[in-house]
Amino acid sequence: MSEEVPAISAIPARFRPVPDVAYATGRPHRTIRTWAAGDRIETMRHPKTGALLVDLVAAAKLSDQAGRRRRKPR
Repeated sequence: MSEEVPAISAIPARFRPVPDVAYATGRPHRTIRTWAAGDRIETMRHPKTGALLVDLVAAAKLSDQAGRRRRKPR
């Protein structure tokens, strides 16, 4: 009767792929990647796939603080 112990993920729950964070914050992928490249939000790589993972909580806070501007007037 050996019970299987669920595997503990090495990835904290707050880290999500860029498309998920972009959808949740309402910001473009490019903005999220720019924030990640500029060390404004914490990032990590997925251990198996190597995909960029971004801190969703930090991105949401930064999204609330940062202004939204349009480059071209409509």
